[in-house]
Amino acid sequence: MLNYEDVMYYFCMYFVVFGLFVRGSVEGIVTKVNNKQILVASAQRPFTNSSKIVEEVENISLTKLKIRQPNWKLEILEKYSDGSPKIVLLLEPGKDKTVPVKLLHYTASGLLYNESDLLALDNDGNNFNLEMRLESEFNQDPLYVYHGPSVYYDGAGAVEMIVFYKWGVLHDSIKIYYPNGLLKSFVGIKDGRLEGLAEKHFENGEIAEKMHFVKGQLSGIFERFHLNGIRTMLSFYHEGVLEGEVKEWTNDGKLQGTYHYSKGLLSGNQTNKAFRRYYSNGMVLEERDFCQGQPWGLHFRNYQSGQKSYVAHYEKGKKHGREQYFNESGEEIGSGEYLFGKPIGKHELFSPEKTLINTVLFDKQGIQIKPFVEYHKNGAKKAQYFHAEGHLNGEYLEWYSKGVLKRRYEYDKGEFEGLQQEFFDSGILKLRVSYQNGIKHGLYEEWHESEKLAVRIAIDQGLRNGASQTWHPNGLKAIDSTYQQGKLDGPYQEWHINGIQKFYGDYVAGKRQGQHREWNDGEVLIVEAQYKDDILQGQFRHWYANGTLKHSAQYMEGKLENNVEEFYENGKPASLKHYLDGRLDGECLCWYEDGEPQEVRSYKQGQPIGAHIIYYPVEKNLSQQISHEINYQAGKLHGEQKSFYPDGTLKAVMNYSQGLLHGHRSILKVILMGDIIYAKVMGEKLFINIKITS
Repeated sequence: MLNYEDVMYYFCMYFVVFGLFVRGSVEGIVTKVNNKQILVASAQRPFTNSSKIVEEVENISLTKLKIRQPNWKLEILEKYSDGSPKIVLLLEPGKDKTVPVKLLHYTASGLLYNESDLLALDNDGNNFNLEMRLESEFNQDPLYVYHGPSVYYDGAGAVEMIVFYKWGVLHDSIKIYYPNGLLKSFVGIKDGRLEGLAEKHFENGEIAEKMHFVKGQLSGIFERFHLNGIRTMLSFYHEGVLEGEVKEWTNDGKLQGTYHYSKGLLSGNQTNKAFRRYYSNGMVLEERDFCQGQPWGLHFRNYQSGQKSYVAHYEKGKKHGREQYFNESGEEIGSGEYLFGKPIGKHELFSPEKTLINTVLFDKQGIQIKPFVEYHKNGAKKAQYFHAEGHLNGEYLEWYSKGVLKRRYEYDKGEFEGLQQEFFDSGILKLRVSYQNGIKHGLYEEWHESEKLAVRIAIDQGLRNGASQTWHPNGLKAIDSTYQQGKLDGPYQEWHINGIQKFYGDYVAGKRQGQHREWNDGEVLIVEAQYKDDILQGQFRHWYANGTLKHSAQYMEGKLENNVEEFYENGKPASLKHYLDGRLDGECLCWYEDGEPQEVRSYKQGQPIGAHIIYYPVEKNLSQQISHEINYQAGKLHGEQKSFYPDGTLKAVMNYSQGLLHGHRSILKVILMGDIIYAKVMGEKLFINIKITS
């Protein structure tokens, strides 16, 4: 049956993109970043403008991203906390002043994830004066609207989505792509509203769904297809709601279901039932009728042979009359009466082999007067309970198939109340706990099947309060601790199953205090740390299972301070880093396990500075070679960035200026992906052309 959420996919795709830019009222929307205004015009009221302006604007291509020029200036509008650029505005020098031409968004790791072309508007009559009549507090300042493509990239640098704008209004289409470059989905846009064809595609390029929009609403035929090209669903929309017949087919083309809608609601008539599903042999599986969305009349299910398996009647949306179940021979195996939705009298259900499955008894007002009883296949009682107003109420009993009690619970309007117990299939008590007003209160206890105590926790109104202990199956203690109003308070200890201590640490009001130590089951110390008010303070050390030091560090009020050392299991150093106030500061060295250098980096107050050198591992009978030479200035990539092949030959050179790719690139490769042609340079994209049609 048609999935409404799938239909809304296109609305979501549209509004998520729209929502990336829109701030403010629908009458003319301005978003301000660092005093730079980006405007998205109202979809309901496009800009008014002179014929000359229209001619000038329309001469600007809506299908191509502007190629970045060497003379363009950049202005960082917003930064991340580490100082790296988040939003960058590119400006083109003009005769009288610079003009914004492109907006770039970067991830925290420095990757470009959105590139949008801009059109500058100036209310003083210069450049493109579109005579905006916006009641905005910023309407005296220059405005920049999205005009042309806005392109989104994924983490690998591939195009993920393209959105088209005209004078700040979404226009023409939104396109989403698979990582392989093929079109994933497409939806037409006109003056800011969904319009025309919309499609979804499988990753191999085959069509998955096709639909149409008129003035933002689904209108006309909606189709869904299988990967093999066979149509699996056909429906019709009128002004955004389902109307008429919906058909579904299996992946091999056999009719699976028909559904009839009137004004978006399931609704049948004398010739067409509202809901009908079929077996693969064409026989009716299920038929249900509805009137304006409410169940009505006869509802039934069939076996594949055509024999009925279930029959019920509805009036005014409520079950009314006799409900029946049948086996494949046509014999009744279950029944019950309903009076306008209320069950009355005896209800029972048997298996096709006539073994009782469940039974229950109601009075004439629909109130349960005998427990609902369920049975195992062997005829033994499985469960017994009462319902009141849709909730479990009173005693709930459950048994194993051999007749041994499994659970005994007490409910009050769906909530646990009083003593709750669980048992092993041997009959031995497994768990015991009491509830007061729906909250655990008193002792919580569990046992191993050997009848040895497993858990004992003191609880006060849902909070641990007092001793909390657990034991291994062999009877040895596993955990010993004390709580005060839900917080650890005092020594916390753990033991391995062989009795060797596993952990020791002190807590005060839930916070770690003093020395905390952890051992393996061979009594080897593996972790040692010092805490003050739950914050690391002093030396922290971590050892391998053989006792070799793995990690050593110093903390000052929870922050790393001074040298941090790491070692391989053979005892050789793996890294040496220096920290100041929790941030890398100074030279950081890393080694391969054979002792050869792996990385040499420098930092100042957490920011990378100077040259960072990365080495290849040493190959047999060969000298070590540099893999990358990366240069930083004040935490940003700056200057030449080089990469090398293992034989030492230069592989690539890129020039950065203050964290942004700038100037000459030594490697340029043109790539064709679907309907997108672009040049890719070590993760930076320079678009040449974008087709406007899918």
